[in-house]
Amino acid sequence: MYSVLVPRGVSLTLIMACVTVTSCGDDESSATEALNNDTRSIAELDRTDLQTVCTSLSEVGNDALEGTSEGLCGMGAWSVLRISQDIVQCEDIRASCMDNLTNSPPTEDLDCENINVPSSCNLSVSELNTCYDDFFEAWQEYVQIFTVSCEELEQVTSELAGATPETPESCMAIESSCPNWGPKVPGEAD
Repeated sequence: MYSVLVPRGVSLTLIMACVTVTSCGDDESSATEALNNDTRSIAELDRTDLQTVCTSLSEVGNDALEGTSEGLCGMGAWSVLRISQDIVQCEDIRASCMDNLTNSPPTEDLDCENINVPSSCNLSVSELNTCYDDFFEAWQEYVQIFTVSCEELEQVTSELAGATPETPESCMAIESSCPNWGPKVPGEAD
């Protein structure tokens, strides 16, 4: 499920609606610091602690979302530009997407009320947090290629745009031992 950070099944509509990704800032929130220092196994946490960790991971994602709007909107504009070859339409789509994000900021909302942890999930809270940080950092770096003008987007090849980052090493164990706990590419179904 996490072999590459590609929005499998993400439609152009979702991209255009600016279903977003994250960016990792240099300033760590208190939630991130607490997660980084928590060596407890996810499987050993009680329901209250699980919900607290889940909420904190959601906060990490939301903090990381800031600053990636331009890249994501550029990705949607690039997709249309590849089909239409119309620079004006590209700029209009990018502007509309940015307006949508201004009115409705992106979020990484995890379902923290309905958490289930398989007994095989032996990752620590800090390991899970490291995965989230690495995942969102890799995605942020990827979307930066789309932050250029529409004229420059014409030079972005399908090969370059398709060169999405691979799943970070820190996330590899999550797929097998803790399904549904790893970070998701925006728009990716559970």
